[in-house]
Amino acid sequence: MAANQGHDEHAAEEQRIRMEIEECERRLRQYRDALDGGAAASAVIEWITEAENQRQAAQAKLKRLQAPSDRLDEATITQMVHELGDIVRVLDGADSNDKAELYKQLGLRATYSPGEETVQAEVVLSSDLIGDSKVSEGGLEPPCP
Repeated sequence: MAANQGHDEHAAEEQRIRMEIEECERRLRQYRDALDGGAAASAVIEWITEAENQRQAAQAKLKRLQAPSDRLDEATITQMVHELGDIVRVLDGADSNDKAELYKQLGLRATYSPGEETVQAEVVLSSDLIGDSKVSEGGLEPPCP
C-alpha cells in the first residue's frame, strides 16, 4: 500500500510538472503572437524570457523526477532481508574467525566498551563494496526548525 501511494504521488507530481511545461509553452505561443501582432517588443521579450526560464526549470524538475533512483524502496529492502534468512542466528553460531573475516570484508569495525556496556560500530566503505556509485554528502543533518 505504501509503495502504491509513493507511486501515485510520483505520477501526480510528474503530471503536475508536465502541465506546468504545457502552460509555459502556451504562454510562449501567446507572447510570440502578441509580438507578431505589433505589441511592444520590450515587454513581450521580458514575458518570453520569464516563461522560457520557468519552462526550463520545470523540464529540469521533470528530468530529475524521471531519473532512476539508487534508493531502495521498502518492499525491496524487506525482500532482501527475507532472502538473507535468519542471518543473526547464522552469525551467532559462526566461528569467530569466520565472523572476523566477514566483518573485515564488509569494512565493519566494532569496538566494545565494557564499562559502558556499549558497542560502537563503524563501517568503512571501499570501492569494492560500492563500485562506482555516488554518495550524497547531504541529507544526514538533522532537520532545521
